[in-house]
Amino acid sequence: MDPRGDLLGYGFMRKIFAGVSRAPPDRLGVPGASRELGGRGRLAGSWNALVPEAWLLTPGSGAVEHVIGGSHDCAGGWCPNCDRPLMQLMALDLSDPALAAVVAPDPVLRLLFCHRCGVAWSPFFYALLPGDVRIVEAGREPPMDEMPYDDYPVCFPPLVASFVPLPAVHQEVIVRLNSGALDEADLPRELFHLDEPQHQVGGEPYLMQGREELDCCACRRPMHFLAAVADNCSDPRGFTSNEYVQVIYFMCTACTIVGAIQRCD
Repeated sequence: MDPRGDLLGYGFMRKIFAGVSRAPPDRLGVPGASRELGGRGRLAGSWNALVPEAWLLTPGSGAVEHVIGGSHDCAGGWCPNCDRPLMQLMALDLSDPALAAVVAPDPVLRLLFCHRCGVAWSPFFYALLPGDVRIVEAGREPPMDEMPYDDYPVCFPPLVASFVPLPAVHQEVIVRLNSGALDEADLPRELFHLDEPQHQVGGEPYLMQGREELDCCACRRPMHFLAAVADNCSDPRGFTSNEYVQVIYFMCTACTIVGAIQRCD
């Protein structure tokens, strides 16, 4: 049965957004096992971050300003299924010293996606070009009017944001949660928020489906983790109206390709 038949149920949301359910740590086996997780995403024993330090992207001005949401003018950033622009989830100003490891042909790195159609249901890849992008690979299933919610906008009003370092102790807790060494039930109340998606660049974010790798669609080598985008934005409904949805972005530095997978729990 097509899981999209349950248009309003939470079961439908899980199947569309996650593809698979998160297995308990003892069912995942040894970290690095080669079980497939939705396309080329694979369980990963170690974490390959392009930016070693972990930065939370939080609303507010800073020395360098980034954007959550907003619009773009990339001619190639057009959804192949929806006949509308891809959604900009985040725009990163590469002049930020925290992003020194990120080399791209444009001074602003735009993290694009579409939550309405097959782009969200398969690994999505696009090449970075000077002032533009080119879609390399995308799921080709038509949009659903009900998804993510009624009156879904073409873009979200930009929310100025800046980097705040993730405390080292919080990063350690997240690493242990992702690896299965620590269970969410064991977290003290003041750390409950660490088992929820957050906007994060670099380091290792909390991952709804545990550690995964994504292979570049061009060279087939493992990509570097770049950023994780949570659901909160300038619209109180969020990007998808589901606070447990996250989009995980990877980058192949050799091919200058960005890859994205959507996960939820």
